[in-house]
Parts: sequence; C-alpha cells; structure tokens
Amino acid sequence: MGPQGGWRYRGEGCACSAYGDAEDHPGRVLLVSKKSDLVEGRGALSDEEAEAAGRLDAEIWTRTERPERFSAELTHIERRDWFTKQVLRPLLSHTGALAAGDLVCLRTVGFRPDGDEVGLLLPDALAVGHLCSRAGVPGVGYFGSTVAFEIKPKSAAVPGGRALIPPRQSYKRTHSEFQLMQHYKLAKGKTETASSYEPLDLLGQGSKRGALLDLFRCPQNNLGVYIGSRRAYPGVCSLEDLEVEVGLSVDGMVAALGEALEQQQGTLDLISALQGRDPHGIDGVFRIYQGLLGRPGAFDVSEDDRECRDYVEKVGALGELPRPLALRALEDYLLAATFKDCSLILAFSEVNEEVSGRRESLIELPNAGFVNAGEVGRELFYHMLLIDTDLKHVSKIPVHYEKDQSIAKILARKSGRTSTPQKSV
Repeated sequence: MGPQGGWRYRGEGCACSAYGDAEDHPGRVLLVSKKSDLVEGRGALSDEEAEAAGRLDAEIWTRTERPERFSAELTHIERRDWFTKQVLRPLLSHTGALAAGDLVCLRTVGFRPDGDEVGLLLPDALAVGHLCSRAGVPGVGYFGSTVAFEIKPKSAAVPGGRALIPPRQSYKRTHSEFQLMQHYKLAKGKTETASSYEPLDLLGQGSKRGALLDLFRCPQNNLGVYIGSRRAYPGVCSLEDLEVEVGLSVDGMVAALGEALEQQQGTLDLISALQGRDPHGIDGVFRIYQGLLGRPGAFDVSEDDRECRDYVEKVGALGELPRPLALRALEDYLLAATFKDCSLILAFSEVNEEVSGRRESLIELPNAGFVNAGEVGRELFYHMLLIDTDLKHVSKIPVHYEKDQSIAKILARKSGRTSTPQKSV
C-alpha cells in the first residue's frame, strides 16, 4: 500500500525514500527503507559470504561499550538511528547540524496503516521556522518563503602515507576520490560532462566561490535547489529561470551560500577530518575485510607488484594486524564512507521585521546565521542541517573495491597500460 496520511513523496536515495508535508506532522520528514538486498547487507554476495559479513558487521560495532548496544538484527532504518545517536551525536553535538530523529511505527503516522514497519521521523531541513522552534527559538509563522540548497560535499580525501596504493595507481595521491569518480561516470554513461568541482575547495579554508560556481555549472547529483519544498534545479528549470524564481542571480546565490559555509567552517572541518579517518585506503581495507573473513589469498602480492618493496611491506603489515586493530580499521573506513556520502542542506529566508526582532536569539544557534545576498540591503537568515548520515554495511566494501578497480582499468586504457588488480576472492 502506498503512502497515506497526507505524506507527499519528496525523493529517494539508494537506501531510503523520503516523504514530507503531512498536515499532522508539520516540519517533519519521514524516511522509509527501500529494503533492497544491498541496503540490508546482502548485495551480490553469496549466501555464505552474506552471513559472514553480517557477523563481521556486528563484531565491528559491538567492540565498544555504548549506552545502547548494536544488534545485527537491526533494519537499515534502525541501524541509521542507532549510528546517529550512539556514534555521530558525540562527534557532532556541538555543531547543532546533525539531523537526529525518532523511530516510529509507520502505522501510527498514517503511512501504510496496514503494516507494522518502522520509519524514521526527522526534522524537515526545508522548514526553517519549525527548525528554529525545535531549537528553542520561536519561529513558526515568522519566516516567509524559503529557498534551500542541498549540497553533497563528496570526498576531499587524498590517501596519506600509510595508505596501500598499488604501484600502477600513483594517481590516487594527486587526485581526490571525487575527481577519479568522474572518469567512472563518463565511462559508464552516467554523465555527459565531467565536473570541475573539487571538494577540497568547498570543505577547505577560504573562499567557496569557485567550488560553488562549479556545482551550479555542472550539478550532477551534488547540488539541488528547492523553492519551498519543491525541487527546482536541476531538472525542472534552467539556471536563468531559477534566477527569476529565486529573485537572485547565480552570483547572489553563490555569495549567500559562500558566506554561510564560511560561518560554518567548523562543521566543514569536522566533515573533512572524518572523511580522512580511513588510513589504509580501499585497497588496504578490502584486504583486511577478506582476511577477517578468512579468505585465502587476502594478502597475496602479484609478481609485478613484488618489485615495489614499500607495497610488499605494507601488505605484509596489514596481514599481521591483530584482530582488534583490523576491526578498528574497518570501523574507521565505514565512518569515513558515511561522511563521503552525506549532504548539507542550507535553507534561506528573507529577513523581515519579525525575524529581525529575534536576531539576538537566532544568532546564538550554532548552525544558523545571517548573510548578505550580494546585493545592498538584501539580508537572509539561513539554517544548516547535515543529512544522509547512513551507517554503511560492511558488505559495501567489496562493492567499493570493484568500483575502484573499474576506475583503475578505465585510466589504464586511457594511458595505454594494462591493469592487473587483485582478484576478488
């Protein structure tokens, strides 16, 4: 049975579908799991490996004592709620940006009333007034129309000295993961134009103007603009039409976004740091994953790669990691993966007399502030939330590895070389 109770479809990702605008739940968004095999940790794995991966997943997240214990029986939605409250909240609580919600029985919120599935009720990142009221500053009814920007910062990470990088893949040290992914998207026909956007230019210190302009020029799925709760760009209207609807030029939107992001640099620094939590890289993590599952050949080195002494030594060191450190390596990788795939939503509203009268209270919110839209006398209030903070299942590691090897083959073909990646076991 489809959504009921006034819930309106908003959009979806790989793992969840989102619904909002229900009259009985103003200022809320409902997430519902899509329950695919990959989401639930099965993917293309054999029955044997899926079971082993499930046990490994539970072992990773039960190593550390937390107020609420992790369970392998949790659904994707329940995993996300557990991860947000038990792992992410201690890391991000001071930013005010983390979108935490409440588990609800879908039947009780009018969604698929004949079912007993669990959903996640989250604050609506597009509803500025409700967000402020929830933070203790009365806002419902005081804000006018909103324009919101969803930005996926993507990965600014470049492997460090400890990372395991095959001798033929030295390009990983000079290119961000996002830029390497552009080659994959072009080769697979997922985009017609490669983006010039560089995540470090957005997440790093200093002006965000260049990065934001690149996102507007080639948004792919990394920029979305909403007017009210309606998706406007890309896909619905052109940039020229967007400027008319928003009442701001692209330069004005970039100016407002850039100033807001600079005010929120502390949160951006934290996202960047968490993206860098994985010290071994996908090649190292895949070997560790295979080793923990007891797969033969997990730490073998090909004849060609044996010529690189540093590589051989690093592979050997990974094979000797004690189990607790190996599990910690996978935990760090999965945590980093969450922040390489998260989104920021910045919702803006014109400053009117009612909003201006609450300036002193509003400016105290750590994830909100006032900016200039690049035009004299045009002041906007904004509120920022961090969303899409799913806990990745350990079974995603072989998926990530296969995609990485596809990129290696694509780049090898472009340079006229052959690629001899480690085989999946």
